[in-house]
Amino acid sequence: MWFITLFFKLCIYFYATLLGFANVFHIKDYKLFSFPVALIMITLSLIVYPSVSYQKSSDTKTWIPYSFFVGALYPFILLIIGWIRFRPAKIKIKKIIKST
Repeated sequence: MWFITLFFKLCIYFYATLLGFANVFHIKDYKLFSFPVALIMITLSLIVYPSVSYQKSSDTKTWIPYSFFVGALYPFILLIIGWIRFRPAKIKIKKIIKST
């Protein structure tokens, strides 16, 4: 059961990656990227985690800072950026409302 769920999860991630690349490069057919992206993913998987023991030791050292960044710091940064970007639009709306 674990292998089946892992396979489907990897397929969904791979498909989303292909659609993302096709969208970024404005190409309608995502199948063009399937072979190069597969080669890149295989190569990166061997570079990032050369063995299971390295993966376990690396994950125990980096999991807490990584999860803090992705779960707390990154959304907070996005919230601040969104607030800064869309604050002038609210000011313009308030000026329009006051003038009417």
